[in-house]
Amino acid sequence: MGSLPAPDETEFDALVGPAERFAYVDEAGGRHLFPAAVEAALRELALPDGIAVLDEGHPRDLPALVARALTLMLSETAAQDVILAGADGDLRKFLERDFFTQWHLKWYRKRPVYWPLQSAKRSYGFVLFHERVERATPYVLMRDYLDYKLNGLELRLGDLAPLRDAAEGRERKRLERELAQLAQTRDEIAEFAATLARLVREGYEPAPDWIDDGIILRLAPLWELIPIWKREPQKYWERLEKGQYDWSHIALRYWPERVKAACRENKSYAIAHGHEEWYEGD
Repeated sequence: MGSLPAPDETEFDALVGPAERFAYVDEAGGRHLFPAAVEAALRELALPDGIAVLDEGHPRDLPALVARALTLMLSETAAQDVILAGADGDLRKFLERDFFTQWHLKWYRKRPVYWPLQSAKRSYGFVLFHERVERATPYVLMRDYLDYKLNGLELRLGDLAPLRDAAEGRERKRLERELAQLAQTRDEIAEFAATLARLVREGYEPAPDWIDDGIILRLAPLWELIPIWKREPQKYWERLEKGQYDWSHIALRYWPERVKAACRENKSYAIAHGHEEWYEGD
């Protein structure tokens, strides 16, 4: 570290553990916790665009991916023991709420690297890795996930309605309950989709330079889509509205004239936006 010399083999063993504790050592001397086949399988689970969905049965369903990763790393029995101990046996419920409210937000001091965007009653949602959120991300969520989910629900409702009409007694009541639940879920997800579409129309198209503004400001415009933790991002959105962060690229996107006016008086703001010529002072 810094000017210190590289550790010799004995020092390295003391730092990371002896080579025999690892699955294998590669040609460069790198020590690997898992066999090469497990490493390859884990890489296959990675989501390059950082979009996971909370939707049972979907190929990108986050609880299913986490369960698969745990099984690859620990074995099926050990993975179930971890889920039982850490998530009270319900990994889906844990990842939909408790992971964020009890752990992740505290670990990252209210600057989450994973963003939980969910419908009002949390029947559907996404977990986004903040470094992969880009201009196209909201459109991908709407086109490839929300539209697809809503179309599937409409088809299911259309299939069940004739069966309900032809049924009698208990079977008819069961189908009526299922139809009512499906309709409620459809309406909830439709509202979620409409809110996301409105936020995009209002300006939420994350540009590459937004990442310089910090996590909480990048997340702030989406506060309506975070039912488990909306207060903190909403607070920063309100501060953005009031002009407290006019140095940020996000503020320039939403309130360009106000920000340019601030830059005319504040040289540091103009420099932050890469337009020192906007400054009109001495």
